[in-house]
Amino acid sequence: MHIVVKVQGRLGSNLMMELAQRQISPIPVKNGMIIELPFFGDGQFEQLAALNGNGIPLLDVSEHGGKGDGSDIASIVCGMNGELLWPHTTMRNPRRCGDTARFSYNTLVMVTACDAGKQAVIRKCRPARQGTVVWVETEVIWAGSTDQLPAEHECFRAAVDAASAKSRCSGCNHVHYGKQRDRDEA
Repeated sequence: MHIVVKVQGRLGSNLMMELAQRQISPIPVKNGMIIELPFFGDGQFEQLAALNGNGIPLLDVSEHGGKGDGSDIASIVCGMNGELLWPHTTMRNPRRCGDTARFSYNTLVMVTACDAGKQAVIRKCRPARQGTVVWVETEVIWAGSTDQLPAEHECFRAAVDAASAKSRCSGCNHVHYGKQRDRDEA
């Protein structure tokens, strides 16, 4: 999980110069760019000075995992009510059980399943900032057996089921839970 900043429109020359000096490559997205913030350590990221407070801090999270290489852990990304989200990038030819899609949102939920899909953890994640330091705040919403999801968290049922299926998917290299464009739209 990384913290990025989405900047609308074109990037200014000072920001482009700072990005080049730090060897940071912005990712073009609709109506702007996503810039990965430099990592300080201890889960903290640096807000770039050249941004001058512009841009929206977002979490950049990947759907990843699957059954393989002695592991059966998988994580999917969903909205605050378990809804499907649009990935900004879907990986072409991802490695076995690696990242299959990347999502950048201000607040999101990660659902991680393991033990052949029998156990899951639902975590709410969001960026927090103080001065020039940004970090990820997480809160465990629920953890337990996937067949005992409480009624108050039933909105996450499809996401839990998708994470469970991904954790059992041998050599998984495709997205299990994310909005996808129709071929006619592309």
